[in-house]
Amino acid sequence: VVPLILLAIFSNRSIRQETRYLLLGNAMLCDILYLMLYTSMIIINTVDLIISKLACLLMFFLLGVAYCGGIFTTAAKLVDVYLAVLWPLHYASLLPPSRAKKLVLSTWIISCLLPSCFFAVFWLNQEPMMCPVEACSVPMIIALALSGRAPAKLSYLLFMVTLLVCLFLVLCGYIMIYLKTRESGIWNGFSSRASGTFLMHYILLFFYFCPILVMVVETLLILYRVTGLQTGLWVTLTICNVLMVLPKALSPYMYGLRYRELSRILQAFLKLKPLNSVS
Repeated sequence: VVPLILLAIFSNRSIRQETRYLLLGNAMLCDILYLMLYTSMIIINTVDLIISKLACLLMFFLLGVAYCGGIFTTAAKLVDVYLAVLWPLHYASLLPPSRAKKLVLSTWIISCLLPSCFFAVFWLNQEPMMCPVEACSVPMIIALALSGRAPAKLSYLLFMVTLLVCLFLVLCGYIMIYLKTRESGIWNGFSSRASGTFLMHYILLFFYFCPILVMVVETLLILYRVTGLQTGLWVTLTICNVLMVLPKALSPYMYGLRYRELSRILQAFLKLKPLNSVS
């Protein structure tokens, strides 16, 4: 579904000029990049393919960029929704297509800078033989960071806390939008467009927020020696294989197929029956 959504967005100029679709396309691009990289890492570990330590860290860096890109695009969606709901008459002038493209570009820049800081500190503070090539997996590199020197531990914790704070601010933003518009009547009925759209936002935020919160708590428990690294490995493995993948798998159906314009284009591709969609 994701490739079809990307094709539907970027092949149609009128859709591509709308900020919400541009941000949706960027989110889908981050999701498919994350899933491709994570699947590649699983295949590499399954077939015992030997890769260099530098190649392993490069894959982790790109994986971090893709994941951060999804989170920061979620924050950019909040900006779009906030302006569209609270300043509808000035929306076109406040967020024209040119400014929306700069917003997307800024999400990629921040998404590159944040993992760069973590991996730079990790690379400079790793112990001898700290990253064996046969252990190129997300849980293992997290365990290695937590068992390394103090700067590596601190940088990993700050990395996760930064993502957690970003998601918390996004959640606060949506709550603020609701509080400012609850008297307007757009929330009447559970099946209203506003209720359906915000429910999708909240569900995806929940799936983004929970795994990072669990990983931050698990990191603190490991650092304070409440739990061991082995327990942390199993928890991280479950989070990476299930919870972190869920929003990537759900978002194409919860967003892409519920926008009217995209639904029509996707129906033309797939020759499906009309879907009940929310714009």
